[in-house]
Amino acid sequence: MLIHFKKSLATDEISKADALRDKIYAGYKKAVQAYLTLPLKDYTEAAVILNQHIIDYKICGRDQLNKETGALLGFIKDLETVHQSLVNKLHLNIFVEQLKLANDTVNKHTNIRTNERSAKIADAMKQARIACEVLSNKR
Repeated sequence: MLIHFKKSLATDEISKADALRDKIYAGYKKAVQAYLTLPLKDYTEAAVILNQHIIDYKICGRDQLNKETGALLGFIKDLETVHQSLVNKLHLNIFVEQLKLANDTVNKHTNIRTNERSAKIADAMKQARIACEVLSNKR
């Protein structure tokens, strides 16, 4: 018995949200880097810390989907807590909000796809057991 899996509809949603998430993250990084160039000490000091935060997390849009999603969960949590005052100072809240929304969307649709696959595998195993029982009873 050949098990055939059709593409999950969640896959397209994951792709769209992942692409958006990568664009927002790249925009956030560029915004932080832009603040590094300002001749205003308060802003550059905040940007230096946020830039180091970016460096420390080493998030790459080409990473495996779950790895990137998990890393961004921690990254965003830091921005909302530990670095919140710096995010506010540099007016980067919209990046953090949109990044969180896109990351949550990827996570949600990844979970949907995983659950669909789990159900298909469970059903396929049930069908295989029934087929084996039928064959063994014919002997």
